Amino acid sequence: MVDITEISAIVVALGVVVGVIYYILDMRQQTKLRQTDILSGFYSRITEREFLEALKRFFEFDAKDPVAFIEKHGSVDFFTIDNNMVLAMFDQVGVLLMRKLVDINLVDPFLRDHVYLLWEKAKPFVEDMRKTHPMPNQGIGLEYLYNEMKKREQKLQ
Repeated sequence: MVDITEISAIVVALGVVVGVIYYILDMRQQTKLRQTDILSGFYSRITEREFLEALKRFFEFDAKDPVAFIEKHGSVDFFTIDNNMVLAMFDQVGVLLMRKLVDINLVDPFLRDHVYLLWEKAKPFVEDMRKTHPMPNQGIGLEYLYNEMKKREQKLQ
């Protein structure tokens, strides 16, 4: 027959198992909330007037031939305050993604078009900065974000 000691041991064991399951589910929820908070802060920043004006100037920057522009002015001239502000914001999201602090499924639907346009425009200048200046990690987050979005797009097709 089962005595009180065995029943209490089973109840305690079940309590521990339930506690562990609750803790795991709570940690998952906290991770989602943290990612949401990070991205909410990012989205609120990129909707501010100052950032939107910088973004507009970034896209208005016209170097039809980036190689000729770099030869004439150097890539440093591309990295104005406005361009740096824009690139740094998206670079930050890429670094967060790289460190697994945000999920590509949260970022991609909202930022894909911007990231594609930004990276494709900035790529020659970033690559030149990496080569000609001691900045091997220049734009690494943005490039990573771009590549991950391309991979995700290919998987979805």
